Amino acid sequence: MKHLAALTSIMIALAPVLSACGAPDTAPTEAPTTAPLAPNIPSTEAEALASSGEALLIDVRTPAEWAETGVPDGAATITLQDKDFADRVEALAKGDKNQPIVFICRSGGRSAAARDQLTELGYTRVTSANGGVEAPNGWIENDLPLTPYSEKPAP
Repeated sequence: MKHLAALTSIMIALAPVLSACGAPDTAPTEAPTTAPLAPNIPSTEAEALASSGEALLIDVRTPAEWAETGVPDGAATITLQDKDFADRVEALAKGDKNQPIVFICRSGGRSAAARDQLTELGYTRVTSANGGVEAPNGWIENDLPLTPYSEKPAP
């Protein structure tokens, strides 16, 4: 009986320690941001989002334009006029309509059209890069990195 009382006292004393060992981690975790993006963002912000992996960057110009200037580093190349434009964007976003996407073109017109088209299809976090690649305050003027474009042969 004496041993049972001692064991009970030890178990009572250790209860908080033992329960803490098996307790799940209740530290708050940071939820992914799902706030909408501004309709237009500076090219420097577009580059930061793309280079950090926070957003897809999609250059919607033509192959001739990509060859002339190069393509913003990390950008996918999908011409806005492609008949399967939306399907190709959906594939890049892996079907996630909350995936942040930044469109860029020569000066901002086509990227705004791409943004509007995807918004109409239910995408919630799409934006256009102000100044595009070549316009004032655009990618080139801000000396952001470009990759030479070489057309890949069709499979």
